[in-house]
Amino acid sequence: MKRRFLKVLAAILAAGLLTAASPASAIEPTSGYDISYPQCNSVLPTDGAFKIVGINGGLVYSGNPCLDEQITWAGGTAAQFYINTGNLGPSSSYWPLDQTTPMLCESADADSTGCAFNYGYNAAKDSYQRAVDAYARLGITTSPALTTWWLDVETSNSWRGADWAESTPALTGTEATSRNVASIAGATHYLQSVANISKLGVYSTPYQWSVITGGSKLFSDLVSWHALGESTHQAATDACTGASGFTGAPIVMTDRKSTRLN
Repeated sequence: MKRRFLKVLAAILAAGLLTAASPASAIEPTSGYDISYPQCNSVLPTDGAFKIVGINGGLVYSGNPCLDEQITWAGGTAAQFYINTGNLGPSSSYWPLDQTTPMLCESADADSTGCAFNYGYNAAKDSYQRAVDAYARLGITTSPALTTWWLDVETSNSWRGADWAESTPALTGTEATSRNVASIAGATHYLQSVANISKLGVYSTPYQWSVITGGSKLFSDLVSWHALGESTHQAATDACTGASGFTGAPIVMTDRKSTRLN
């Protein structure tokens, strides 16, 4: 996440995610932390009902160099994960030209939604493998698929649309958002259907979700983690109502910026 602050999260009992994140609390809101590569070599807090670790180094196909240490800090198998998402388009060196599964991506139609789907699928596969490899290095014999995962969908990543000059060829409107949705769908498909992750949600804001996806409700089975930015702990707790979020599923997590770690 490009904000690069340690954030304090507030959660409520909803779906199965809070139970996984905070089994000690049955009713009352709980709080925890999420960190990633900006917190490498930082003194990390020891409290918190749950801890979420970023797999990537800020973009798809990148790695968090402190992943092993941060998974250990988060309690090993108790760690939740988030991964970056994006859709740079055919200008990406990772663009899946001539890949035939799970969708067809032909060179003659390189900017198709099928290509975008495969791009998101491959990126999620790369991120998931980084978690598998970290578990192996740490001697953890269970699967990282058993914990909660989050898709980070933010405008600070690369997407199709007028707001992203690096995205080529230039697309606007539904031509852009349909391809962004396809990339997120590809990531979701890999994590749910191949990695067999059953606890999956989306981190974003209503504004960013609207800009990137056009307000898609295709992911209404994925619970929402709402970013509040500069806020208070009470405001984060109050905003975590369990009402329908930007995906169409309940809001089960909110966050606020906290103190930068040194």
